[in-house]
Amino acid sequence: MDLETKLRSFQNNTRKCDKMASHIKLQAQQTEKTIKEEFEKLYQFLRAEETARIDAVRKEAALKSEAMDTRLVELTTEISSLTDNLQTLKMEIKVDDMTFMLIHLQPTRP
Repeated sequence: MDLETKLRSFQNNTRKCDKMASHIKLQAQQTEKTIKEEFEKLYQFLRAEETARIDAVRKEAALKSEAMDTRLVELTTEISSLTDNLQTLKMEIKVDDMTFMLIHLQPTRP
C-alpha cells in the first residue's frame, strides 16, 4: 500500500470517526431531551396527584369537623335538657320534702 492510499484511508477513517462522534453527540442530546420530557410528565403527574390527595384530605377533614360540630350541638342540647330535668327533680324533691314535713310535723289533735 502506498502512502497516498494510506493517507486517504486515514482521512476516510477520520471522517467516519467525526460522523460517528457527531451521531453519538446528537443521540445523547436526543436521549437527554427524551429523559427531560419523561421526567416533566412524571412531575406533572405527581403534582396533580399531590393536589388531588390534599383536596381529598381537606374535604374529609371538613366533613369530619362538620360531623363533630353537629355532635357537639346535640350533646349541648342533651346536657341542657338533662340539667333542666335535674333542676325540676330537685324542685319536686324539695316540694315533696316540705309536704312530708308539714304532714308529719303537724301537732296531732287529741
